[in-house]
Amino acid sequence: RAIRKGIVATMPLMIVGSFFTILLNLPIEALAQMIEPYREILDIPFRYTVGILALYSTFGLASSLAESYDMDEMSCGLIALMGFLITAAPPLRVFESVEGVIGAGRFINIANLNSASLFSAIVVAIVTVEIYRFLLVKNITIKMPAGVPSEVSNSFTALFPTAITLLLFWVLRHLVGFDINAMLSNLLSPLQGFLTGNSLFGGLLTVLLITIFWSLGIH
Repeated sequence: RAIRKGIVATMPLMIVGSFFTILLNLPIEALAQMIEPYREILDIPFRYTVGILALYSTFGLASSLAESYDMDEMSCGLIALMGFLITAAPPLRVFESVEGVIGAGRFINIANLNSASLFSAIVVAIVTVEIYRFLLVKNITIKMPAGVPSEVSNSFTALFPTAITLLLFWVLRHLVGFDINAMLSNLLSPLQGFLTGNSLFGGLLTVLLITIFWSLGIH
């Protein structure tokens, strides 16, 4: 239910962003030429809606799962976002400026945040919330006095989950070199040719999977 609720929450972004996709790919030559000077500007709404869909889904999914556990939704959502960015979008270091294109510095490739990273977004969000819940159940938290506002208290409660989540995904991705998204893609890639190929059983299985996922709301 958390997966369904978290991803369905991104539906307005997907629908509105998709209109710009259509606008940028109109099959009418005269209209395509008309919008050509504005193509770079018209591409921005798509990039920041559908183009980083996994980023929004991570926050929505973690928040939904935290809500089902009666935990602090904001803290879980933010920690999951941090874990996902560490895992899916390591910063690129550019040492030399390219005139008119890019300046030297650190950059995030937003292509790593699109729908292709949804599987890793789901994994990271669930793992993050489960770490938080485990620490709460085991009472491994920083407790504040009774008079402290709940917002401040929740922030201190989230310190240990934040540190553990950061270390976990940082070590896995940047020290061990384990890429969750690549691993999941490699596991699923053998099925791709079978499900999309010229196979009766593959076609039937595709329809069956679509129907099963539809019933769960995560198709």
